Amino acid sequence: MVDGHLLLNIAVEACHPSPCGPNTKCHVANNQAICTCLPGYRGSPLSGCRHECESDHECGSQQTCRDFKCVSPCSDCGVSADCETVAAHRAVCKCPRGYHGDPYRICSPECTSDGECPSYKPACVYNACINPCTNVCGVNADCNLRGLTPVCSCPRNMTGDPFTYCRPFEARKLTKSE
Repeated sequence: MVDGHLLLNIAVEACHPSPCGPNTKCHVANNQAICTCLPGYRGSPLSGCRHECESDHECGSQQTCRDFKCVSPCSDCGVSADCETVAAHRAVCKCPRGYHGDPYRICSPECTSDGECPSYKPACVYNACINPCTNVCGVNADCNLRGLTPVCSCPRNMTGDPFTYCRPFEARKLTKSE
């Protein structure tokens, strides 16, 4: 009969010296050495385990190496920012329409209500201050706001459709039949 202490020594000796490669752990099961990669490492435990990456160049072009893992760099974008694309392992961040600020820190809306806008851009639309008259009326037409509603009209001495085109009045000669 084999002594329990002797079995323990045989089991421990299976891992000394370790038959496992670098960055591995050796443990004994059924009197055999079992090699496993250490947490955070991967590969072949017999030849050695390594991190998923040590530098960005070991990751795909749309990823970056962070904490020895290949991950998307889009988490580098700031609060409320959009990750437009990834170039050279770095996120290209942009504040969305109607927001401003540093897209790598925080993007804030320009406005949340009309009262926050200046008089030359009095309306808050989709978080941006705008002039409701911009590109609303036709060529040569005037635009005046009634509250925040644009009202198009042809200027004095002009006629036409203020939503398409205003033209100068043309004097007509009256004929005898008129």
